[in-house]
Amino acid sequence: MTTKPTHRDYQPGYEPVLVRADTRAMLRAFRIRHFGSDSHIERCMVSAALSLVLSEPALQHRLLEGMKEAVRADISLSLNGKGQSDPVFHPEPLANGGG
Repeated sequence: MTTKPTHRDYQPGYEPVLVRADTRAMLRAFRIRHFGSDSHIERCMVSAALSLVLSEPALQHRLLEGMKEAVRADISLSLNGKGQSDPVFHPEPLANGGG
């Protein structure tokens, strides 16, 4: 089931992306420091950052390295929300591009 975005949230040419709350707080702090209070610039920042990473092999490597911790944090958030303990997680497949 897909929810239809409200008029306030809809921006032609954009798709929604989920971001952890701590990452969003860092993004917001960066935006305020460099651009002031205009929150609309955040979508441009995220698009520019993703385009940059996806076009640079060295940054892609750094992204894959960072994925290890991001996946651990995601699993931890998910399990803690369900009252479960963290499993033993081996991120080695991520270092190989998921294979």
